[in-house]
Amino acid sequence: MDKKWREEDPCKFDHNTCIYERQNKNPRENGCCYAFWYKNLGSQIYGVHQCEYLHPIEHCKNQNLSCKLFVCPYLRKHSNFKIEIKQLILVQVFFNRYQKIIIKNNFFIEKNKFLYKLKKDEHIIKPLILYYICRDFLVYKNVPKNKKEIAKKYDRIYKESNGLRNK
Repeated sequence: MDKKWREEDPCKFDHNTCIYERQNKNPRENGCCYAFWYKNLGSQIYGVHQCEYLHPIEHCKNQNLSCKLFVCPYLRKHSNFKIEIKQLILVQVFFNRYQKIIIKNNFFIEKNKFLYKLKKDEHIIKPLILYYICRDFLVYKNVPKNKKEIAKKYDRIYKESNGLRNK
């Protein structure tokens, strides 16, 4: 996946700004590599901040499949670059439908916690509709206890900076 992103370079970064953000009056650096947590049992995004796995030279250092699969709406609409989970044969063969939902929805999570969640839901038998409604596919439905203070700070900065955009 990393190789595909590197070779095709769909975001066309220039001075840390992607093709989509360059069209905005106040572009945000580093495209969509902004992490967040959820609060209210996964119903609200909270504490948006620069992803801690984004390295200035080596780019993404996280080995999380969710991040590798994400293609922003702009690229989906304006380019031929697409990554579909349905086309990944290994995912189709080795993961059940609950695990595929986990893969699609858990961005910015460290590898060990992500893998633990995949393993934990390997033999789940809950009805799929309840799995969605209860947001059981999320690694974190709420801000982790050790991140609550920093999440408040990040949320305040996000609101004050108009979505982390340059003023």
